[in-house]
Amino acid sequence: MKKILLSAVLLLSFIFSRGQNYIVDLSTFPSSGILNKQALADFTVMNLTNQSETVDVIGSMRFRSSGESFKFSFSTSIKPGLNVATDIWHGPTYTFSSSALQNLVKTHDAFPSGEYEYCVELVRPGGESSSALGSDCSFNRADEIFLLNLVEPVDEAKLSESFPLFSWMVNSPLMNELEYKIRVVEVRDGQRKENAIMRNRPVYEQKGLRILTQNYPVTARSLEYFQPYAWTIDAYYRNILIGSAETWEFVLIDQELMAGVPRETAYLDIEKELGGNMVYAVGNLKLKYELIKFSQDELELKLFEGNQRIKLTPRVLEAKKGENRYVLNFDRTPRLKHLKKYRLQISTRSGGNYQVNFQYINPDFL
Repeated sequence: MKKILLSAVLLLSFIFSRGQNYIVDLSTFPSSGILNKQALADFTVMNLTNQSETVDVIGSMRFRSSGESFKFSFSTSIKPGLNVATDIWHGPTYTFSSSALQNLVKTHDAFPSGEYEYCVELVRPGGESSSALGSDCSFNRADEIFLLNLVEPVDEAKLSESFPLFSWMVNSPLMNELEYKIRVVEVRDGQRKENAIMRNRPVYEQKGLRILTQNYPVTARSLEYFQPYAWTIDAYYRNILIGSAETWEFVLIDQELMAGVPRETAYLDIEKELGGNMVYAVGNLKLKYELIKFSQDELELKLFEGNQRIKLTPRVLEAKKGENRYVLNFDRTPRLKHLKKYRLQISTRSGGNYQVNFQYINPDFL
């Protein structure tokens, strides 16, 4: 009640400046944070006249993702001063865009998931919306109040099975009436799994599922080794989206191919590297340079994939007399590709030229 009174007081100067007799205020909607039928009465009406008047209250709600909508209306008397909707609410008549939405709202007291617009307006009995005495709208998001959780593969799973089994769990009174849609997408370089699931075209999508498990089918596009994938589940009530699970990620690993790759690598003495050997770089490349003849030196680095030069940071390394050790990290700048082969050319200011050939290994795939 304190919030309602405060909202009313803050609006008074605005109301008088507009010369309105009625103001509808949805600023506290939904007061509980949960969208249900009771929340539809979370608004107030301020009557600035000195007499009561009978009006028609017309409410409407439109859901962005599904395109579904409904309206309600009832007649009531608005007394002078502040009117709380729960006090003037009188058996509204509803009109729904579909029987599915009607059953969802009226039978289960549930609403579609996602963004929606809720509007309330006052008109004189038999009047049109264009002659509204007062109105207000609220833009919100309905988040599902039931549990829809992914189970397997667990988040960031490393799988060896090319046709994994997906499973999830639901806790909802609507459980026996729900259908599910599974989506699997590629996660591209630099993408987060949440962005990938929203933007990328699915490599596999199946809707109309009635059970809580689904094998990746042999007829779908084959999953690739070392390509990260994101997956999620959407829940539908008679084709109306009412909730989505969080997004998880997985990757297929060729265990046989990775068996001979070391988890840790030693420092390479660059003066012994003339390009004749191929070494592994597991997330980074460790280099050692011993400076004996001079007090200081500089190492200029050039990185290539085939004939294409790749921007490298840092490009120049400082060296002092004695043993110098460096670690070049490749998980950010540049972000190298798993199993790809690269060539690092090193030129020193003192006249030395060296070359390190290496195969990059993403440590997340070990």
